[in-house]
Amino acid sequence: MNLFDGKQLAGQVLKEARELMGAKKLSLGIVVAGDDPATRAFVAQKEKRGAELGVDVRVYEESVSQTSRKLRRRIAELVKKTKHDGWVVQLPLPEGMNTQYVLNAIPEVKDVDVLNQKSVGAFVAGRAKVLPPVVGAVKTLLESQNISLANKKIVLVGTGRLVGRPVALWLISQDLPFSSLTFQSPNLSILKEADIIISGAGQPGLIHGEIVKDGAVVIDAGTSELSEKLVGDVDQASFESKDGWLSPVPGGVGPLTVAYIFKNLAVLAL
Repeated sequence: MNLFDGKQLAGQVLKEARELMGAKKLSLGIVVAGDDPATRAFVAQKEKRGAELGVDVRVYEESVSQTSRKLRRRIAELVKKTKHDGWVVQLPLPEGMNTQYVLNAIPEVKDVDVLNQKSVGAFVAGRAKVLPPVVGAVKTLLESQNISLANKKIVLVGTGRLVGRPVALWLISQDLPFSSLTFQSPNLSILKEADIIISGAGQPGLIHGEIVKDGAVVIDAGTSELSEKLVGDVDQASFESKDGWLSPVPGGVGPLTVAYIFKNLAVLAL
């Protein structure tokens, strides 16, 4: 199995971000209201990449026990008071919170994740200035190997806010038919027929090599913690003897997603 090099591709995207920023000193605010290990890892990546780019990354730790209304009000206050060029609300939020209600506190012009309802609407309508980071990541991985989605059987695993939903909207906008599987009712046998698999279920080892055909392209955008390590949805060892392409975890979609956050920051700040 051939592996996509997400780190190398992320370097190219970060270079583009740096060129767009020029001499500007940009800043990014990150709101964290949870203690998920994968969340912490992604926040650390953003802080590291921000430091490399000269971006002032500020993390705002918020109580996990507050209501959705209080968190939204707090974010609105921070946006107004701090004047950061872009904002991220790190997901997932604590169980029971109204995630979309909270995300809508981020103004469209500072929404580097493209998660505000207005931002999503602009993306669907083709009016958005930036792509959702995971869409940018998937698109870049495919283009790096000249892999076309036309006339391919595409299967999307997971329907979450960060991966499944934006990728589905992107495929629809490109008039590309696809099948969608949820973790609650996974009919994994359909993967055997798929040419392209994009997974963001967040379920370790969900996809094994024996249920995927030779030559398939598998983009693993799922992240979760297993034995204190970040892992994806794919059991990577079971793919070693297969033909095709696989994005590893870590080192695949993750670095590219972070890179696109900073590219989006630069574009929105123009």
